[in-house]
Amino acid sequence: MGFLDVTPHLSALSLEYGGIYQRGSIPAAVYRQSGSILTIVVANVLLVKKGFDPDLAANS
Repeated sequence: MGFLDVTPHLSALSLEYGGIYQRGSIPAAVYRQSGSILTIVVANVLLVKKGFDPDLAANS
């Protein structure tokens, strides 16, 4: 399995949407690769209702 480096698209994304997209990397161990994988990342927040099962949230 291989991954494509999509970071060349970061400039266009930044022009279109501002600075919400950033350059990041996926550690090699996540997908058992020989090295880390460059990618584009975006911060996010997931919200759930009060009383939501924390175990279910952690496993989702």
